[in-house]
Amino acid sequence: RQYTEEPEQPLINSNVFASGCHEHANEYWVYLVDSRQVITVLNNEPRFLSITPDTGQLELTAPETWPLVRDFMRHEIQIQQKRNTDYVAIPLVTAVWFNPESHVPSPPIRIHKDGTQVTNFPESLALWAHVNDAHRTAMIDCAERKCDMAATKGAKQKEHQYWNGIRTAVRSAEENRPAIKRQAKKHGPPFKCKKQIRFGVSNATARVNYPFSKKQVTNTLSNIGYTADYKRGKVDTIKKKTEL
Repeated sequence: RQYTEEPEQPLINSNVFASGCHEHANEYWVYLVDSRQVITVLNNEPRFLSITPDTGQLELTAPETWPLVRDFMRHEIQIQQKRNTDYVAIPLVTAVWFNPESHVPSPPIRIHKDGTQVTNFPESLALWAHVNDAHRTAMIDCAERKCDMAATKGAKQKEHQYWNGIRTAVRSAEENRPAIKRQAKKHGPPFKCKKQIRFGVSNATARVNYPFSKKQVTNTLSNIGYTADYKRGKVDTIKKKTEL
C-alpha cells in the first residue's frame, strides 16, 4: 500500500502478476488512453510496474466481459482475419517485483465450474478485509438517488464502517508479517498451477497492441453499433444505439 497518515483513507495498491496459471483470471478495466500519456501514467504510479505486450489474454466468451469490449475486439479479429474468436491479446500493466513481506493474495470473488478463480480489485479487497464492498460507494450511490437526511446519515455510517474495516485489516497484516510471508510462500511466485499456460500468442489469435486514432475509434464503434460522446478529446461515455 501507499502509506498515508490516519485518519486519511489508506491507499491499497493492487498488483497483477503473470502467474502462468490457466485457472487465474482477473477482471480488468480496459481503457482507451492517449498514447502520449502512457509514460506519464506509469511515472505517477508508486509501484514497480511495466507494460508488457500480449500478456493480457481477454476471454471474450466469459460472462464478465463487457459486450462493448467483446464487440470491439471481435471487430479487430475480423480485420486481422484470425481464427480464434474466443481470445484476444492486449498489452497489460503488470508488476515486476514481488515482496513477500507486503504482498497478500487476492481472494477470488467467484469460481467458475471449470475451476477458474476470478478476482478483481475492489471486491477481492473487501473479501480480504471482511467488509461490504457496497459500503465503499454508499455516499456516491446516495447522491445519485438524492437521499434524504436520514438516508445520507446511514450512508456516511456505512462508508465509515468500510474504511475502518480496511484500516483494521491493514494493521493486522502489518502486525503479523510472519503469517504474510507464509501466505506469500504458499500463493506467490513461483506459482503452483493446476494447469499451466504458455506466455505468447499463436498465429490464430489477434494481437491488439497498436494505437487507434480518434477517427478510427469512432468508425469502429459505429461499425459495431455504438456511438461515442467525446469531451475534451477523450471518450467520456459510450452508448449503445437505440433500435427503432
